Amino acid sequence: MSAKAIIFIIDDDEHVLLLLQRFLQRFGYEILLFTSAKDALGKVRAIRPDLVLTDLIMPDMNGVEFENCFHTLQPDTEVICISAFLTLPTLERLKKKNFFALVSKPFDFDQVAATVEQAIASTRLKRIVEEKSTIPDNNAVLVVDDYEPFRTLAARLLTEAGFWVETAADSREALEKFASKDFEIVLLDLVMPVMDGPRTLLEMRKIDKNSVIAMITGEADAATIARCEQLTGYKCLRKPLSNEALVRAVKQFDCEAIKKRRMEYEDRVIARQMAGTARPTWFGQGVLLWREAHQRWFRSAMVAGVALLLGGVFLYFFLFSHQRLDKQPAEVPLSVGEAMQQGLDFLKRDEQREMRR
Repeated sequence: MSAKAIIFIIDDDEHVLLLLQRFLQRFGYEILLFTSAKDALGKVRAIRPDLVLTDLIMPDMNGVEFENCFHTLQPDTEVICISAFLTLPTLERLKKKNFFALVSKPFDFDQVAATVEQAIASTRLKRIVEEKSTIPDNNAVLVVDDYEPFRTLAARLLTEAGFWVETAADSREALEKFASKDFEIVLLDLVMPVMDGPRTLLEMRKIDKNSVIAMITGEADAATIARCEQLTGYKCLRKPLSNEALVRAVKQFDCEAIKKRRMEYEDRVIARQMAGTARPTWFGQGVLLWREAHQRWFRSAMVAGVALLLGGVFLYFFLFSHQRLDKQPAEVPLSVGEAMQQGLDFLKRDEQREMRR
């Protein structure tokens, strides 16, 4: 985050408060702890948090009641609900509320870290759009036209409408001013001395790709106007133009500029989350996927290890039993004479035993 984010944490359990505080302070957030939702509401007018984490069940005011009161005071700040009692009926009920996310106890701290960063980014994006839509006098407009009466009239009308306006009589002056200041909207005449509108547009795009540049003309035919609109991506304004139509068109261009800034901001947030720059290595959704892959790999390795162990034991006993059989002396078959002699010896011993009796 570009500035130090302020986070309110509300929970009647002090152990939970201290646990979340120690964890989130690692990322540079400023943490304010409250054991009472009413105490937190009392601080809202003096301190504008970027995010609120609130427990669902509290003695003085539950999380849903707090969220309703808080968003009445600060509708652009995201609120995350934390609870150990997120049953299916409770989840269905809370999904209809204005919570950014629901986090269950005990905490998965990877999930907490990723959700907190996304919620703060959402809060700041809302504030950017809100500020640009409610403070039009910060919008800078450059009017480029070689016809001096039109430049003067356009500057007066747009200034009265709340815009900050500069003018240029030709493309050279326009490019100098465009390079030195940040203009959100440019009204560019199609036919001018030194350099015409389309070529001036291409030079401006080399300086800033995000400014809204629209053509104005009173001499072009329908085909030329269509080519200009295709080149700029915006409607071409045709002279003569009424005062109301000019102001209305510039306000519409301002809305387009806000959309472009919003998309650009979201792209930067997504790119930062994917890259994981300036964050601990285990931070974010990408690390959650890595951890799951690591767990799957570990389970597979354990199964393979057990299989190898059992296979080794079986192979050992198989080879050992064969070796013992190989060590036993081989039996030599008796000849016929030897067999008869053994039989006679057996009979003699039997007769001797009978005589002794």
